[in-house]
Amino acid sequence: MPRIGLVLALISALAAAQTAHTMPGGPCAALVELESGYIKDGQTQVFNIVDPGTSEQCTWSPGDKRICKGVGGTCAKDEL
Repeated sequence: MPRIGLVLALISALAAAQTAHTMPGGPCAALVELESGYIKDGQTQVFNIVDPGTSEQCTWSPGDKRICKGVGGTCAKDEL
């Protein structure tokens, strides 16, 4: 039983880690699985990614631990 609690806590934490950018309707929504994986792995490298659904330029910001609309690990000012 303790394992089930741990799994549920992990799933809950990953869901809570989603940002407005990767939630449905956000500019980087199609990248939600990448964001969850990067958070889980503690990714420290900056990535620039084009969201295939919206063609928006998104970036992984290791300092903020989130994917956001922007480039070079820096979120666009309107996204801060």
